Amino acid sequence: MWIVNFLLFIIFIIAAIGLFYFNQGATINNLSIGFREYEHLSLNFILLETFLAGAVWAFIFSIIQEIRLRLRISKINKATKKLQSEIERFRLSAVRDLDVTGEEEGDRV
Repeated sequence: MWIVNFLLFIIFIIAAIGLFYFNQGATINNLSIGFREYEHLSLNFILLETFLAGAVWAFIFSIIQEIRLRLRISKINKATKKLQSEIERFRLSAVRDLDVTGEEEGDRV
């Protein structure tokens, strides 16, 4: 599995280098993001910032998902412990109800 991850990482690095190399002189003359306008920005700068913003966004959502998952696991573990203690109580009550005093008098020959 680590080989596949390594190969994907190498392909990503090669693609990023190619993207930055082929867009080396490209600039954006006017960029408006709604509340602010930027002039004469490098395309590589915009691509890098967009990638970093997406990575931060994905990281935040993965943290939220991990927290939800851990909370669900803890609820399931609590329910499992409760059910195990209930099973243990039933098991012990069945053993307590048995008559272990010895043989009955009718069984003797």
